[in-house]
Amino acid sequence: MDPATARPASTRAKVRGPMLALFLLGCLACSPGDAGDYEVSVVRSEVVPTVFTVTWTSDEPGTGRVEFGPDEDYGRVTASESESGTEHRIVVAGVPAASVWHLRAVTETAGGELASADVEIESGAASPSLPTFSASGKRKHGSNLIAPVFSDHPFVLGLDGEGRYTWWWEGESDDVYTRARLSLDGTAIVFNRFDEDRSIDRGAIYRVSLDGTDAQEIPAELSHHDFVELPEGGYAYLKIDVREYGDGRVIVGDSVVEIDEAGALVSEVWNAWDEWTPPDDLSNGFYPQGEDWLHCNTIEYDAERGVYLVSVRNESMVMELDRATGEILWTLGGEGSSLALASGTAFEHQHAPLRDDSGMLVFDNRDGESRSYVRHYAIDEGAGTYAEDWTYAGPEGNWIALLGDAIPYDDGNMLIAWGTGGFISEIDSDGNQNWRADAEFGHIIGFLDSVESLGGPAE
Repeated sequence: MDPATARPASTRAKVRGPMLALFLLGCLACSPGDAGDYEVSVVRSEVVPTVFTVTWTSDEPGTGRVEFGPDEDYGRVTASESESGTEHRIVVAGVPAASVWHLRAVTETAGGELASADVEIESGAASPSLPTFSASGKRKHGSNLIAPVFSDHPFVLGLDGEGRYTWWWEGESDDVYTRARLSLDGTAIVFNRFDEDRSIDRGAIYRVSLDGTDAQEIPAELSHHDFVELPEGGYAYLKIDVREYGDGRVIVGDSVVEIDEAGALVSEVWNAWDEWTPPDDLSNGFYPQGEDWLHCNTIEYDAERGVYLVSVRNESMVMELDRATGEILWTLGGEGSSLALASGTAFEHQHAPLRDDSGMLVFDNRDGESRSYVRHYAIDEGAGTYAEDWTYAGPEGNWIALLGDAIPYDDGNMLIAWGTGGFISEIDSDGNQNWRADAEFGHIIGFLDSVESLGGPAE
């Protein structure tokens, strides 16, 4: 489904019985009688029928939230409203398709919490066009996994720990989606699009509300591979810059640009043509326009430090850019690295580097191996070195040519997307696989987001 075709939903959530509108009467206050009765209405989205909008009016002003789960113990909770009031509107997302779950509305007031009666909700079935996932084991972290998946056409999918669909969006047959993220305010899923024929510029960033009824297509000229949402609004993304060079050569370079919420250019942060000179020998396969020079493939933003982390695949290099000046602060890997490898194995043709307190995690797509790896490197900028200090070898026979991603958790567990291998796994700190979900044959997994709970105040 193209975002432009989305329409407002009006179908109401179902309880056991014929009613579509849910009215929950009889508020259960912390102290009986502290507040009068109030009504709660639950409406199921027609666009994404695993998402519900819950509205109610409380007798006392307070901040609202919704607790929900597979039974009356709930176990999940949406984000709370930031401002106190008596009118509340909360979106609940993350319910598995074709399931009966429970929820209750809660208002936190100055006098205590006021909770509605329990209500059963029934989510709709998943679209039959979605690729199937088979899951085994138990995922420990992240109730909701958001992943772009593509084959003959693309999807953005939400999956729970049992491999069940909790959210989905279907694209057109010529589209490629490689990155999907929960928006910074928690109200939408944002993902990128570029054309399978990369000589055609259909670059865009989509922002789709959790219930699917508000879908924005934001132009992102000549975008590819990856983008990141900026905390003050707008986005940064990887943009190709195609130029004639030398004796009749056409070379595809890269830049990092920033746009506002409407897609208007704000600034060019960095451009490879201002920094380097293309070598004589380049691969010539990925971009129809010309020779593929750098093939930048992921970008992350550290708001606290004001820096971008960019993966330069063809150079087997990662670089950190100062956002304000566009200056390269350091490069790691490849020829001419400003940080020297002190010990271990250098990565090659990598994807998805991610900084942490001690160094950097990276998905290693090195050639000539029977498998791919996830590696962590300790970085000592003062000494000008980096050193491999942890490695996870993927399954034998699973060399991943394209994509690949890893998300670490505080306890040492890690969620890994195996790109062209078509599966996602969670491992523990000892490298044991806790959980694995395999997509239908032929599907490729893009860059992930892991979210403990979806839903909260509606926009």
